[in-house]
Amino acid sequence: DISARKKMEIDLREAEQKYRGIFDNAIMGIFQTMPDGRLLSINRSMAKDLGYDSPEEMMASVKDLSGLYVHPKCRDELRRLLEEEGLVQNFESELYRKDGSQVWVAISAWIVVQNGVLMRFEGISEDISMRKEMELALREAEQKYRGIFDNAIFGIFQTTPEGRLLSANHAMAVTYGFDSVEEGLASVNAGDVAGKVYVDPERRKEFQRLMEENGAVQNFEYEAYRKDGSKIWLSMSARAVRENGVVVRYEGMSEDVTERKLLRDQLLQAQKLESVGQLAAGIAHEINTPTQYIGDN
Repeated sequence: DISARKKMEIDLREAEQKYRGIFDNAIMGIFQTMPDGRLLSINRSMAKDLGYDSPEEMMASVKDLSGLYVHPKCRDELRRLLEEEGLVQNFESELYRKDGSQVWVAISAWIVVQNGVLMRFEGISEDISMRKEMELALREAEQKYRGIFDNAIFGIFQTTPEGRLLSANHAMAVTYGFDSVEEGLASVNAGDVAGKVYVDPERRKEFQRLMEENGAVQNFEYEAYRKDGSKIWLSMSARAVRENGVVVRYEGMSEDVTERKLLRDQLLQAQKLESVGQLAAGIAHEINTPTQYIGDN
């Protein structure tokens, strides 16, 4: 009577079909390799990610997975980590596709040990090429705008609504007389910004009021202290940054307008003197006219 054995065989086939279906239809690549890199099995997703029409084609073409690594040292590093730790997650590497193009994959793998002997590596892989392209584009954009931020000839800053300085560029630090951005941040954040930076603390309150009411200010002028205690005039334009309806920081630009303000004050003084001169001339004329009339008669 072999009924029990036949039942076990049927159950085994059903279990094999079930997990074979998971293996074949998984949306992520699944693989098995020997420790030396020889392929034992791969699924359709793995073959597709690497540009092959079927697992069979890839198995026939690729005998050693090590040859697929764009940088062979990555394969050596993956094997080292597996042998030392037994499990590796999200190991990123570039692999060659069938047509010679390159694809970024994230590999999670583990070791299979039987009777204390390392038998094989098993794992899954995910095509992350799109993510890597986005990361590269993000880095390039960050470097581009970081260059603009660092090399701008006018001051750029970020502060909390309370006045704590979050970031500033080199031009901002130089304007206030500091040798570096780090020195400026440490000095400004060490005390009360209204009293430490603003010559007239009421201007700080006025700035905050305008930001709360309008969300932005343009060409807001104030007198500020430099590192050595001297004073300069600055013109600031800023905006409030909100997250979930709450103001989390102010961002803006500032420009040293000390010389411009001095010239403007001199111009106003000259205009006042001109007005006084015109008034004096008018008064003299008004006095001279009747005096001359009397003299003539």
